[in-house]
Formats: sequence, structure tokens, C-alpha cells
Amino acid sequence: MPKSKRNRPVISTKALICAPDSSAVTLSKTKKKPGLERKGKVVTDIKDAVEHYANAYVFTYDNMRNQKLKDLREQLKSSSRIFLAGKKVMQIALGRSPADEAKTGLHKLSKFLQGDTGLFFTNLPRDDVERLFREFEEHDFARTGSIATETCSSTFSSSALRSSPSAGTAARTRAKLLLNCYFHTGCSAAFVTNKCDGGTLIFSPAGCRPLAAGPPPLSSLPARRRDARLELSFPLSAPSRAGWSSTPWRSVLPVTLSKTKKKPGLERKGKVVTDIKDAVEHYANAYVFTYDNMRNQKLKDLREQLKSSSRIFLAGKKVMQIALGRSPADEAKTGLHKLSKFLQGDTGLFFTNLPRDDVERLFREFEEHDFARTGSIATETVELKEGPLEQFTHEMEPFLRKQGLPVRLNKGAVELVADHIVCEEGKPISPEAAQTLRLLGMQMATFRLYLVCRWSSDDFETYKEGLAQLRAGWHIYAANMLHLLSNGVGGGAGVAEQGRQCLADALRHARRPSGLPGPRPLLRRCRPPQLGAHLRIHGALRHGRHHALWAHNMAFGRRLLPFVGRPAPALAQDYMLTQALLPSTLHLRSYGEVETAAVAPLYPSASMVFFQWAFAGVTVGLVAGAVLGRMSVKAWMAFVPLWTTLSYTHLGRRLLFHWGVMDYSGGYVVHLAAGVSGYTAAYWVGPRRKEEAGGGNLVVMVAGAGILWMGWTGFNGGDPFSANTDSSVAVLNTHICALTSILAWICCDVAVRGRPSVVGAVQGMITGLVCITPAAGLVQGWAALLMGVASETLPCYTMNAAMSLKVDDTLGILHTHAVSGVLGGVLTGVFATCSFRGLIYGVRAGGVQVLKQVAAALFVAAWNVVATSIILVVVRAFVPLRMTEEELLAGDIAIHGEQAYTNFSSGTNCSLSHETIEVGNS
Repeated sequence: MPKSKRNRPVISTKALICAPDSSAVTLSKTKKKPGLERKGKVVTDIKDAVEHYANAYVFTYDNMRNQKLKDLREQLKSSSRIFLAGKKVMQIALGRSPADEAKTGLHKLSKFLQGDTGLFFTNLPRDDVERLFREFEEHDFARTGSIATETCSSTFSSSALRSSPSAGTAARTRAKLLLNCYFHTGCSAAFVTNKCDGGTLIFSPAGCRPLAAGPPPLSSLPARRRDARLELSFPLSAPSRAGWSSTPWRSVLPVTLSKTKKKPGLERKGKVVTDIKDAVEHYANAYVFTYDNMRNQKLKDLREQLKSSSRIFLAGKKVMQIALGRSPADEAKTGLHKLSKFLQGDTGLFFTNLPRDDVERLFREFEEHDFARTGSIATETVELKEGPLEQFTHEMEPFLRKQGLPVRLNKGAVELVADHIVCEEGKPISPEAAQTLRLLGMQMATFRLYLVCRWSSDDFETYKEGLAQLRAGWHIYAANMLHLLSNGVGGGAGVAEQGRQCLADALRHARRPSGLPGPRPLLRRCRPPQLGAHLRIHGALRHGRHHALWAHNMAFGRRLLPFVGRPAPALAQDYMLTQALLPSTLHLRSYGEVETAAVAPLYPSASMVFFQWAFAGVTVGLVAGAVLGRMSVKAWMAFVPLWTTLSYTHLGRRLLFHWGVMDYSGGYVVHLAAGVSGYTAAYWVGPRRKEEAGGGNLVVMVAGAGILWMGWTGFNGGDPFSANTDSSVAVLNTHICALTSILAWICCDVAVRGRPSVVGAVQGMITGLVCITPAAGLVQGWAALLMGVASETLPCYTMNAAMSLKVDDTLGILHTHAVSGVLGGVLTGVFATCSFRGLIYGVRAGGVQVLKQVAAALFVAAWNVVATSIILVVVRAFVPLRMTEEELLAGDIAIHGEQAYTNFSSGTNCSLSHETIEVGNS
């Protein structure tokens, strides 16, 4: 009889590394970690080194430089081997105890493999190894976090230490290798510790002499790095009668660099050095010049113009200095090194055979005008006066708003509503100002060249104007950096808008994460609670897929037919990263003139797609709330894409917006449409079983209500698509109305039942939030209070009056969402502020806006009754809308094969067969 899986032995891959005979275990079907194979190879290599080399050392290091260690490895590869790996890997290879060590006494090395340590195996004599490690030293620039060896007169950043010539000595650090302990097969295993003055511990075998002083430094070899030799300098520790002393030793060892992989740019830099040296030989005069407002194409044209008699170089300053020479000892020609000290900042080299007067006149007269770029200093103040901007068409109004201009469309013309300063003289130009100046056709940048100094074989001179410009360049750079730091890099407005919209998206999604049921399913008892969650999760996820594939552009993209958008995917990178634009919000007058430009928020389309998907996902979830516990999952899978395509995408920005209906954040499109569609679907699917009536978990319901309330802040606060006054007013009105509705519902419960109800408070919160949704940013605070009171009365009345109806609306979606949504939409026409022509302001208009709101509510209700009925009738022809009685009785077991709540103490379970339902104890 085969062994069960529970009794099979478990093999540790970590133990295999230490096993003497790992071939006895087969792991062919075990998926190894990416680094496990590499670590195993290191263990094998170290064990091979133990067999092939007589001596093993543990060493530590200071200021590690990988390239230097690589060169040392290459130098010693014929007689030695160096390992730098994980400490545990090296300890496993050597052995951690006498029981598993590879050779006698080798495990003693393991306890010193701590911190920055490595292994060195060699056949070299001990004295040679000690002298090599004692004398090895490599100077290099200090890195961030290194300890300073001396006090500098100036403060340098990590980048300044590499670029500043004056930081040469202060920026240097030393890479060292120090021996920690030594193992030899012929020596005793006991160790003696000796302490150096520097605090480094050096170990040697017992009975052997202490580390002795090495030979005097070798001075016969040059110590220049450019001669491909490594300078090895080390403070040598040696014993004396008074104790350990430190004596400086310097040595130079030749190291071949023929196998060193060069950096990609090294070859190009070498070519520049060669070209400059050739130019020194072919041209009589050399100039250092500086420039202002560089334009590469203009310089390219100048190069082409002078190529027969001159040559221009723009390269790295150090590269040009190396080519010319930095001192009389290495200069290419006498006096040429004087040019090097002027190669700072924005400078270049100009070699020519032209006469001096011609060159000076050429540089003095050279001038190219162009549009200013971000960071350039404005040469004058540009101010736009209030009034029409006739040079711009109406299509440019969204772009002008993005650049910070306070513009609007007035009778199809772009109008500046207030005076606006584009830039100020003497201050850096912002990215938005640079774009505006380009649109205005104002060229505020001039590309100029200034001579700094001149060299010839018999003369050297400097130019005052060029030196002054070179000094001014540093002040301009500092001013630009201060401006960017104070105003934000790359346009602070766009970054702020993007962050704000992402926060609104997150809060909006928090209302019902991933389509989860929210608080109100806990108000009703139904046998399959997981099924209710499944309908909502599936609805949100399935809609998220086809929303990105076609529904988003169908709702907000370009028009295909009247009130029908053009379906198109929103998945391409070019679409997601471009600025968000909603063409469906473009509103034209009857004679074709633009009245309202399309909405163009200051963030990418990806944020807009996600935000609108969250709206549509909640709408689908609300429809599911009316048919929880009885609708077939297959029928629901077919219903979701059809309903969102035929109903949701045609309302809102497509239809109601162009009728002039006020719906700030989806009171009609989301709540009224979902409430009516859910009630219609409940009629076609049928009621629940009578046994499933009752209460649920009130504690979890209250927790879900809190999450829902928090998410509604993103629901209403994110709908203006920008951080403006409308958004602030919308958030405040949302909470005012919700709080008022809760208090009104509690007062009603006390008046009718004699005590407050938690369920009533939650219902009041929901009706208040739904009622304020179409009016959130359009009404004042006092109107939000009145709407909060009204949102309690009518939904409460309809909920009690509908008790006798045969339609089973599981969560009361019709009353809490449809009725509250209609009430909020009509009251929006009554209380909207004067700028939106509500009834309070436009009584003389005869209440036209209120009539529009009522007509829109009737249209949305009728549309969804017809569309939902047609869809369900079509789906019913292929898939049953309702679960079978067996599935309804079994609940979660029938649908998912698992239960939401399992009674572990009694072991009660349910099983579904083809013929009977058995409920019992296992």
C-alpha cells in the first residue's frame, strides 16, 4: 500500500549542501531558487580550493573597489584564488564544527567570517602573502558615507568631490586588504590574537613569529595610474619593544589591464583627445569661448560654414583639459596649458587659421534669435490684458487653461477673464510661460558666442566680455535651480492634479473594494451569502474588462451617432499616457458654435479610465443588490456587458449633459438607473424563498457603512476632475446632507417606534449621500441641510408603502437609490446656485430647469425599464435567470462548493446530489 502524502519524508535543500554525498537524493522535480544553483557552485569551488591550495586566509577590507579586486584576482590567478560570497555559504563550504569540516582545524576559519570578509587560498609562501596584503593600497575618490580623513576648507557634496579640481586631496580614500587569520595543514590549530594601533585584529598560528616588517618600498617603477600600474600603499604594522607601531610603506607593482573591459564612452573620449591634439598641430590659433542660450542646430550651421578654415569642439571639460595639458609638464605646445583653467562651465574650443580681427568680428556679430526655453531669464515683462484673445481658436481653450491662463469661451471666442502676467523681467521662465510665449510668437532668447581667451605660439590674451559672461553663467544657473525648487520641476500643477485624482480614485474604489457587497447585504438574511459577493465581484471585474476594451470611449469618446459614442479600446500606451480628454463633453450651439469646450484635466487618460470604471462598477453592483440570493451566475455574466453597453454608456455625458440636465456626480446615471434596473430585474427573476427573511450581522454592517461613507468623499469630490472650489464645496455638502439625513431618520424612528435604530441610521446615511450626489457642487450649505431632511421622508414612505408589492427588492435599491436619486435631481433644479440658473435664481424663467430635471428622471426610468426587460428576456431564451430550487436550498455549496460561514463545532454541512438534498451531521 503506498504511503500517504502526509508520511512522505521532507527533504531540505539547505541540508543537501552540507551532505557528503548529495547524489543520493534526487531533486529533479524540485523547482530551485534562482540563486541556489550559484551558491552551490561557490561551495563546490571552495571545497576544490581546499584540496588544491596549501594555505587558506580570511581577510577583511576597507573601502572596497570591485575593479581593483578584479585586477588583483587577475594578477594572482596562477597561484591563488579569492572568494567573496555570502558568509553562510563560505562557512558551509569550510565546515562550522569538527564534525563537518573539510580538513582538520579548517572550521576555525568560519568563526572569523563575519562582516566584510573573504577567503584567500594560495600556494605562495606566507611571507610573500603577508607582504602583499600589507602593501596593497589603492587611492580613490571617497563615496557617500565614507569617513573623512581630514578637514577640508570647503564643503563638498558627493558629486562635487568628483568634479572639483580643488577637492583632489580631500576627496581621496584608500582601499585596503587586512589579514584576519591564517590556516596551514602543517601548523597547530591554536590561534593568537595581536592588536594593531588602528584597531584591526591580525591573527597568526601559535608558535610562529609575529607579522614582520616588509622590505623597503620599490622606487624603481613609476607610480602613475596612466602607466597601467597599481599604486600599493599601506600603513605597515610591525612589533616593537614598546608594542605595535605603524610604519608607512609604499610599493608599486606592475598590473596588466589588457583584459579589462573598457567603459562604453572611453573610446569616444579618446578620439576627442586625439582630434584636439591634431587640431593643435594644424591650426595656428586656439580660442576658448562661452555661449548663452545654446541652440545645437545653429552651432551645427556655423560649423558647416567654417569647416574649411576652423574647427569647433564641445566636449567634457576634463577631456579637453587632458588634450591640451594641465601643466607645463604635459602640455602639447608651449603655453597651451593656460587655456585649460578657463575650460569651466559652458565653454568650448575653437581652432582656426583665420586672422584675429576676423575671428573677433565673427563672434561679436554672431546672433541668433529663438523662442525662450524653460529656465531662461526673461528679458522683458509680458502681460496679457483682460478681454478676447483673437489669435487663438476655440479648440485651444483647454490647452490655454493647462498653461495657467484664466480663459473661457464666450460665444465661441477665447476670452481672458482677468489680467495675466506671463513672465517678469529678470526672472526665470516657467514651463507654462515658455509654451505661452511660443504661442504668442515672442522670441525672447538669443544664441550668442563670447570669446574668453586666445592662444597662439607667441601670444596669449583674455577678453573681458567673455570672462564676465562666464561668471554670469553660474549666477543664472543658481537662479534657475532656486526657481525650479520653489515652483516644482516639470509643472507642479499637473503633478498636484494627478496626485489628487489618484486619491479620489482610491477613495471612490473604497466604497466597495473589488465589488464587495458593502454594508446592506447584512440587513437581509439569505442562504448563499457568498453568491451575493460573487455577483458583485464578477460584475465589477467583468465590467472593468469591457470598460477598457470599448465602453469608456463609447461613453466619453468621439461621437458615432447622435447620443451614441464610438467604441474603441483604451489600452494603448499612447492613449493612457496622453492628457485626459472627454470629447463627449464638447457642447455646440444650434448654429454650430462652441459653447462649452471639452473637459481636459491635468493628468493622463489612465487616471480618467480608472475613475470612470469605478463609477460604472458601483452601478453594476447596485443592480446586483436587488437580485441577491436567487439570480443565476451564468445569467448575470451575460447581463452585465449587455446592460452597461446598452444603458449606462448612453446616459450621463452623452445624453443628459447635452440636454442641459444638472447631475453633478451621477444621481441619475448611477443611482436612478441602477435602482430602476435592479427593481426591473427583481421582477423578472422572482422573489426569494420565504425562509430567507430576517436580520444579519449589524456590527459588520456598521463597519461597512463607515467605509462606504469615506469612499463617497472620492465619489463626489473627484467628479470635478480638478482641485477647485467645486470639489471643496462638493465634499462639504456631501457630509452635511448625510449627517442631516441620519439625524432625521433617527428622529423618525423615535417618533414612530419609540427608540432609535442602527439600521435606520445606516439607511438614512445612504439616502442622504444619494440625494446630495446630483447637487454636491451646485448648491450652498443651507440647501444641503434641507436636502438631508427631504432625503429621509420620501424614501422612508415609499419603503413602507412597497411592503405589499410582490416584487422582492432584496436591499431596497429602488427606495434608497432610485427614489433618493430622483429627489436629489429635482431639488438640484430648485436649489442650484445662480451661476447654474437654478429655480431660486431663475424664477422668471418659469421653472424650466426643474422641468428638465423631472423630464430627465422620467426618461432615465423608462429607458432602464425597457432596456433591462429586453436584455433579460433575451438572456432567458438561452440561460435560466433563476437558480433551481435545489441550488437555492443548498446555497453556497451548490454554487461554489464552499460556505461563507461554517459551524465547526457541530460539523454541519450540506451536499447537493442530482436527486435529493441531504443536510446532516458528519
